[in-house]
Amino acid sequence: MNESNLDLSKSVEISEKIYWVGVAVENDPFKCHPYLLIDNDEAILFDIGTLENHDKILAKVKSLIDLENVTHIVLHHQDPDLCAGVTEWERLIGKEIKIVTHTRTTFLLKHYGIKSEYYCVDDHDFTLKLRSGRVLQFVFTPYLHFPGAIATYDKKTKTLFSSDIFGGVSDKWSFYADEGYFEQIKGFHEAYMPSREILVYGMRQFEKLDIEIIAPQHGSIIKRNYIKGLIAQMKNLNCGLFIEQEYYNELKEAEEKLKEAYNIIKKDLQSAGDLQKKMLPNPSTIVGYKFNWIFEPSSFIGGDAFNYFRLNGRYIGFYLLDVTGHGIPAALLSFTASKTLSPHGESSPLIKLINNEIEVLMPSKAVEEINKRFQRAKGTTQYFTMVYGIIDIQTNGVKLIRAGHAVPIYQPKNGNPVFLEKGGLPIGLIPNVDYKDEEEITMSEGDRLFIYSDGISECFNNNSEQFSGERLIEYLKDNKSKPLDELLKNLKEILIKWRGGDSFDDDVSMVAIEKIEAKE
Repeated sequence: MNESNLDLSKSVEISEKIYWVGVAVENDPFKCHPYLLIDNDEAILFDIGTLENHDKILAKVKSLIDLENVTHIVLHHQDPDLCAGVTEWERLIGKEIKIVTHTRTTFLLKHYGIKSEYYCVDDHDFTLKLRSGRVLQFVFTPYLHFPGAIATYDKKTKTLFSSDIFGGVSDKWSFYADEGYFEQIKGFHEAYMPSREILVYGMRQFEKLDIEIIAPQHGSIIKRNYIKGLIAQMKNLNCGLFIEQEYYNELKEAEEKLKEAYNIIKKDLQSAGDLQKKMLPNPSTIVGYKFNWIFEPSSFIGGDAFNYFRLNGRYIGFYLLDVTGHGIPAALLSFTASKTLSPHGESSPLIKLINNEIEVLMPSKAVEEINKRFQRAKGTTQYFTMVYGIIDIQTNGVKLIRAGHAVPIYQPKNGNPVFLEKGGLPIGLIPNVDYKDEEEITMSEGDRLFIYSDGISECFNNNSEQFSGERLIEYLKDNKSKPLDELLKNLKEILIKWRGGDSFDDDVSMVAIEKIEAKE
């Protein structure tokens, strides 16, 4: 709508059945905007309680509805410019209504003499369901500029009633915001909002919403084409400017030092993460066995590690380990364990040298030796789980031991996948553990073996549901005809979709082994 055609002496419909019912007071740079939402025979008033120009606001409301249709008055915070006249509205409506607000706000609202029942949004999952089924969602925006401040989002019209947030102050007021509106916002927010960090928190809540129009209590109404840009500008706005300049400068200096330290640490961690990935084995084929993998650390560096290698002329070894915890401590133990689990050198726990001949230890004996070497230090809680196995390339027999780890899955080419559940305790918890329960299988061409970390099976979605070993085994069953590389690529995409993004709470790793035709 062309603003020159607006008749501001009357109500203005800013969205379907949502009306501005304020007064455009001349020479007032700080205008107050009440709103009315009509939903069939039900009406909701927003921030209606200003005493200034009360009669004109009342006339606009009565031109649209009968006051007896009002069921709720929403008060986004406690200021007098939206609350002082609420008792007069109670009298005029003349029936029971509910005051919609936050519990923290009710402690002050009672001093206005309000008698109606409070509907505290924090006691109702921050939603209000109208008689028609329409839902109003409330956004908690603490300290913007009151501890109990809220905003309202109408899901039907995608309208955000933002209260003081996005409010502007200007002698050159316009009903709708234009490209220069940020300059009107800037001064108000710098003075009224306590800090940039708190303002950024509020902006992040709004970024989660699909907003068509913003209806602030002050300033101009904002249409969709300006919203994204204004939010970005608001996130960089310095607020709380009424503190002493010296103290403010100290805070800024400390903030800059923290940023500098963070950037140095971040750069170092990124370098460590790149090094960790370079240490991973390449997807490869070893004497009739194809190896490939997935690896997605939850942070810059991860606590998962894996490898596969020739032990001697007859055996291939493979492992996957998962250190408890995350970040640098987990990565350091993972790195140390990986170096120790090399098949090379006299100190390797995977082999013995007898008369210069390599004797390969069976998985149970190898893991017993690993457990002896990695007993957790006193006062620490770090340990790791693992699967270690060997493949006999002469017989195609596979032996593996599971030490507290996620249960491996064996997928025969012509059968259903099964869990290999035998196993013992994690590495490092108790000394002198006797690992006896080895799994033994024989792999034929087309058979596959999957070992993975619990970052896959325990990957949570937005509904706090785990992906689970059952979903994983069902996926492998349904996709066993796909090439191994494609199967792993698709699984990674499924996990990202399940998670709702590529940021995981725990390291995600899997090693997949497929028996293929051996080439001389």
